[in-house]
Amino acid sequence: MLPSDNSFRMGMKVRNVGNGIALIKPDGIKILSNPRRPAEPVERWGIAASSVVEPGAQTGIAFVVEGHGASIADFSGKLAGYPEELVVLITYTDNEGQQACIAGLRARVDSKGFWRFHQIDYTREGESAAFASVKIGVGHGND
Repeated sequence: MLPSDNSFRMGMKVRNVGNGIALIKPDGIKILSNPRRPAEPVERWGIAASSVVEPGAQTGIAFVVEGHGASIADFSGKLAGYPEELVVLITYTDNEGQQACIAGLRARVDSKGFWRFHQIDYTREGESAAFASVKIGVGHGND
């Protein structure tokens, strides 16, 4: 991540942990500001290195967040005194273009200053309630 006063860039790798090919929708990658942030929510679009992800394979995703409220400290909630958190949403379908799902990856800053995913919520496109949630790294400094 490369921060400045009014922008930052973030890149990460994501893995397809399912049994079939995942097709990331062309407009299916977003990063959201901290859900507890008192200002209006901010969201920005991201891009994937590959929109076709085989089972077990990884692809890189990247964001450039610029403009009002786009410093990493403001975007993550740190300026408002909240625990730093970001949400990455990835909308994908199966190989047939059916069964659209959204993986909501929640990331926090760990005790060493690194961003780590701590939870993934899976929802179906058009629904608000998660049908599955996975906590990551509980008991390993990420909880």
